[in-house]
Amino acid sequence: MAAGPTLSEKEFEEAKVLYFQRCAGCHGALRKGATGKNLEPKSTQKLGQERLEKIITLGTEGGMNNFDDTFSKEEITKLATYIQMDVPPPAEMSLAEMKKRWKVYIEPKDYPTKPMHGRNWQNFFVVILRDAGKMGIIDGDTKEIVTKVNTGYAVHVAKESSDGRFWYTQGRDGKMTKIDLWMDPPQVVAETQVASDARDVAVSHYGKWKDKYVIGGGYWPPHFVILDAVTMEPLKVVSTRGVNVDGEYVNEARVAAVYNTPNAPTWIVAVKELGQLWQVDYSDLDNLRIEQINSHKFLHDGFFDPTQRYFQIAANASNRMEIMDSETRKFVASIETGTKPHPGPGANWVDPKCGPVGGTVHLGEGKITVWGNDPKGHPDNAWKICYKTETEGSGLFIRTHPNSPYVFAD
Repeated sequence: MAAGPTLSEKEFEEAKVLYFQRCAGCHGALRKGATGKNLEPKSTQKLGQERLEKIITLGTEGGMNNFDDTFSKEEITKLATYIQMDVPPPAEMSLAEMKKRWKVYIEPKDYPTKPMHGRNWQNFFVVILRDAGKMGIIDGDTKEIVTKVNTGYAVHVAKESSDGRFWYTQGRDGKMTKIDLWMDPPQVVAETQVASDARDVAVSHYGKWKDKYVIGGGYWPPHFVILDAVTMEPLKVVSTRGVNVDGEYVNEARVAAVYNTPNAPTWIVAVKELGQLWQVDYSDLDNLRIEQINSHKFLHDGFFDPTQRYFQIAANASNRMEIMDSETRKFVASIETGTKPHPGPGANWVDPKCGPVGGTVHLGEGKITVWGNDPKGHPDNAWKICYKTETEGSGLFIRTHPNSPYVFAD
């Protein structure tokens, strides 16, 4: 019997880090696949070393990008071998462990009571410098770089307090930080780690709970964590492991995204592998109310319609955009758009034929799909495809601006 793929202990650890940094997001910590394919040994060993190296090097037509400009040939070889070996079990993380990693650099009582600099902080750009592990703060008036704030590895998302003063970042290493734009220069005032791999963050913006809580969503462990938004102390952990829309138990049911709902004291938590949107009511943390709204797999990223009532999210493995009503907390519609929709932050605009519309690009094909999203004013077009436009290749993001006649897609 032929020996299986092997690496030295040092090579194995190096390949494990590479996989976490560049591959786990699509293929999963347990390598069971989601946006990307299953990479367990039963799948990868059939392809073999040479084929796997070629895929990692050149990418695929299905939406995986090439990595020959990211990894060295030696790293590609190690990674191709690593994914043919058994999956090392990732560690769990308890609330007690999170509290050990909670750090307060500036006590809330010592926060400045007014901006400590003369800049127009309300026109600062907060920019992710992913591989540098920093956030760039740019003065939108002067176009100067104000500072670069250390935040940890690969920040994925940053979201703001209700007045825009504080920014909360969520890194792919699970570290969440709180940045105060009033300080001179802006700096991190507190941080904690809510997971070993994470993707999104949101702040409570509704009513008397405004800026009271912040939530972070974990890829691994698969859970979400509610923190005190003032101090950044972790308060509550909720596992997202569970039974998916097909009735199967899923151990790695990751939180793909979290969103604040403008019209209720809730967040929308997209549980990727379950195909469910969880509407989490933060008005009573001791008696947490969660509506589990079935849609399709695998949920990824989304955006609200212009009224801020209807949430539109990609289920990219099902080639659909899913629509839910954040006021009734119910599923509304499912739209088949194309291969692996990926709207990123999304775009809404007014079409002369269909009225208000939303749009998405796709990971799996070069196409923009546009649908009506005004059930009150244009009921005949609501949640129906208005038109499709071919592009020169697959894309990740689509955006527009109320004062622009253009829609921008990559």
